[in-house]
Amino acid sequence: KNLILNEECHVYRTYPKLELMPETEKALLQLSEYSSLYKYGVLFVNKNKLNKWILQFLIDIYGYDSLRALIALKGKKNKRCLYSVHSYMKHIENYLKL
Repeated sequence: KNLILNEECHVYRTYPKLELMPETEKALLQLSEYSSLYKYGVLFVNKNKLNKWILQFLIDIYGYDSLRALIALKGKKNKRCLYSVHSYMKHIENYLKL
């Protein structure tokens, strides 16, 4: 209500109708097996459902390459520092060298 909206603000009013390729969705859901990624609830609603609000937000900022960066988390040894949207954004920026 009392927000100052400008061109840098994006308001999502409905749940995104994000259609992912089955392979991509499966790879992202496999990340829920890592408790250090799952327990903060950033990427996942539950073990079988992705948080499409966050995924759409990341795609809007970084494009679909952000999904490739998220899938690459499987190979990352230290997954403990990923507990907020900002930490995922930093990971994507480092991975994509932005």
